[in-house]
Parts: sequence; C-alpha cells; structure tokens
Amino acid sequence: MNRFSLIGAWVAGLLVTGLYAYAVFVQFGNLLGMQELGSRLGLGFSPLGWFWLLFGIVLPFLVLIAALLFGRRLRAWGRVLLLAAGLAVVAVAQLDVMHVVPQAGFFA
Repeated sequence: MNRFSLIGAWVAGLLVTGLYAYAVFVQFGNLLGMQELGSRLGLGFSPLGWFWLLFGIVLPFLVLIAALLFGRRLRAWGRVLLLAAGLAVVAVAQLDVMHVVPQAGFFA
C-alpha cells in the first residue's frame, strides 16, 4: 500500500470517527430537548424513557469500540469500511428509536 492511500485511509477513518462523535452529540441534544419538553408539560422521564435516551448515547461508543476491535487485523481501507458499517448501524438504531418509540412513552 502506498503512502497516499494510507494517508487517505487515515483521513477517511478520522472523518467517520467524527461522525460517531456527532451521533453522541445529537443524542445529548435529544436528551436535553426531551427533558425541556417534559418540564414544560410537568412530566418526568419514565424508566423506559431513560433507557432509550441513554441507549442512544451509549450505542455509538459500543459500536465504535466493537468496530475497532474487529478491524484490528484488517487493512486500513477495510477498517474504514467496518467503521462506516458500524456508523450505519448506529444511524438505523437511532432513527428507529426516534420514529418507532412514541414520545408519550418517554414520560411518566
């Protein structure tokens, strides 16, 4: 593998890893937004609501660690593809929580 291909793989890997950080940032925003919505309605989170909100925050970390562990022996671009596939899993899970779980299920 030549030097430029390796540099490109590192840049792509850093960009994909940045998207994992963005997924965590968005979930913190969802947590704060739902908390504000609940306080305006005079409601608190249900245990299931806490579970789904914390699941959205923890999932990107777990998937990133798993992708890095499984990609240890892969070449650079294979590792980048594995990171991208993990990011797709995170995005699908977060979209499912956002669209399948009703907002009323978050509050007690």
